[in-house]
Amino acid sequence: MLSTDALCVWCVGAVLGWLPIPLMNANLDVLFHTHIPVKMQGRVYATRNSLQFFTIHLGISLVARS
Repeated sequence: MLSTDALCVWCVGAVLGWLPIPLMNANLDVLFHTHIPVKMQGRVYATRNSLQFFTIHLGISLVARS
């Protein structure tokens, strides 16, 4: 069981880990909009989102087994 101090550290770490995500996504969106043809953008975004959300669950599963 985690102590209260350890839980606070994990919570702060989680928040700090999620803070830069909008900045990274904004940069990636600009690259996608400028370099990928409009007709292909839907497929590219769908593929990116599928891989992105799959790897989140894969990472949680791998950490949970450690």
